[in-house]
Amino acid sequence: MRSATTCALVYLLIGATPAVAQNWSAQAGILGSTSRRAAAFSGDIGTSTSTMSGLELQVRRGWFGIGARGASARFRSDEHPIAAGEVASGSVELRFGPDLIRGEVGIGRRALSGALGRRDWNYGRLGVRSAYPIGRTGLTAEATLGWYPTVSGTGDFTRGGGGDAETRLSYQFPQLPLYLAIGYRLDRFTAETETDRRPEEVSSIFVATGVRVTPNSRPRDEDTDGVPDRFDACPATPGGVGVDASGCRLDGDGDGIFDEADRCPSTPFAVRVDDRGCRVDSDGDGVFDDDDACPGTVANVAVTVAGCRVDSDEDGVPEELDACAGTPAGVSVDPSGCRVDEDGDGVFDEDDRCAGTDAGVEVDRRGCPILFEDDSEAVLLEGVNFESGSAELTSNARTVLDLVAQALVGAPDVRVQVVGHTDSSGNPAFNTQLSQNRAESVVRFLVERGVGEDRLEALGMGPDEPIADNATPEGREVNRRVELRRLGEG
Repeated sequence: MRSATTCALVYLLIGATPAVAQNWSAQAGILGSTSRRAAAFSGDIGTSTSTMSGLELQVRRGWFGIGARGASARFRSDEHPIAAGEVASGSVELRFGPDLIRGEVGIGRRALSGALGRRDWNYGRLGVRSAYPIGRTGLTAEATLGWYPTVSGTGDFTRGGGGDAETRLSYQFPQLPLYLAIGYRLDRFTAETETDRRPEEVSSIFVATGVRVTPNSRPRDEDTDGVPDRFDACPATPGGVGVDASGCRLDGDGDGIFDEADRCPSTPFAVRVDDRGCRVDSDGDGVFDDDDACPGTVANVAVTVAGCRVDSDEDGVPEELDACAGTPAGVSVDPSGCRVDEDGDGVFDEDDRCAGTDAGVEVDRRGCPILFEDDSEAVLLEGVNFESGSAELTSNARTVLDLVAQALVGAPDVRVQVVGHTDSSGNPAFNTQLSQNRAESVVRFLVERGVGEDRLEALGMGPDEPIADNATPEGREVNRRVELRRLGEG
């Protein structure tokens, strides 16, 4: 029965917003269809359809208002008399709050007559109502909850309580003053007397249509952003902010920061910004993160336009750490940016053909030990000795010949002759053959160390070319020697 008031078919609404002194609107509707179900305390249940009419007046200024309503309905039922009869009701309510969430406090009176007799009762009501426009679709969703803390009446109903709940979806046609609504309502009552035969539960499903006109008034704009609520896709924007045609806050550069809070309102599309709307430079090098190819540079160092530390000579050592700026491209450098000379012979590694030269060994421009001084054609290999009476190299001789091999490998265009000499002691033929064997032993060693065999010749001279007196032990020791003779290049 409470549904009769909430499904009122003729409305006259008078309201105002803080920006408009008085806002008038009127709405009239005709109920299309209502299905009603009633259940009594005694267990009786009946259903019915109804024809309703009603009137509602409301005056609002800002968030506060007062309203009065009246309604009447006649319910028809072929099933049970509990669902048939007539009802008339009237109420006065104080309302406060915006449409999005509004409180209601009111009093009312209701009269019911039918097959069960007539009974009247008075009630107080506390309620809350919410109306939310769904974007710019023209749809508005509404929900209402009410509580009757006190209900008193006449006849076999004297005292009780109750509550109501309603949901409604209405559509306002954009260019016509027409609306369409569909909804569901439930009323429940309690009684403190066993003789009460009034229905304890009434539920209704209803469809309504009607006309709404607003002469000399502005459309409702709950958030005062200049966009009418029925076209407002963002119905709760804060006051004083700029909005677009749909009522949503402006974000001109599309960075996710609204224009009123955006300190950098023209950032390019799809770049990272901070909470002020400005582009992010996490490492503080002056290059924005989106453009920074080296995002973790240390503070206070020079960087390129790509955000990477400056390395003018491209040796892999940043400028501020480079002790040897201007090193040629493609050369090896140490952590300080200087060219590497691993063996310390004064020739940089990339030019050194004889890497690993022992300390103190004199080298040529290629980093190899020097065999032939200036224009000399022969060199005495001091320290190249053999076991007594054989061609077996001593360990010291091998050490010396390692340097010789290194020098020859580093000078691939030089050909040499290995010449073996003996003293005059013993058989001359034996000594000649021994010197030949010793020269060939040196050649084999050099070949094993990487010198091309086609660059080497072995020659045994025996005692024929002494350089000291064979009559003394010292002289004979000097005459037992190995020499290298340069044959030319090619």
